[in-house]
Amino acid sequence: KQYLALDKSQVQSYDGQCGYIAVTAITYDLLTWQERQNTDDKTIGDLFYLMNESLPDIRFVDALVYLISELKELKQNSFEKIDEVINDFINQLPRFIQIALKQII
Repeated sequence: KQYLALDKSQVQSYDGQCGYIAVTAITYDLLTWQERQNTDDKTIGDLFYLMNESLPDIRFVDALVYLISELKELKQNSFEKIDEVINDFINQLPRFIQIALKQII
């Protein structure tokens, strides 16, 4: 009763009281959900600032080199995956088509 402020209701009927309780509970749930959505990481306290301090600043050139190396690796893995899919496809073909393809390739 205290949290939902049911003592402030002037409704006398049972149906009215049930409706008031339902609306009040939904309002409370919406306010709680909104509060969860709007939390700021800075309210954690010093933990927010400690986490930001632990991340080292890297130079732009280092970040660019890392990005390019990851993209090269991704490209290589993509080519390997494409070759694997093509080989699996060819292996599933009938034998006479495989022989014809081997003569072309």
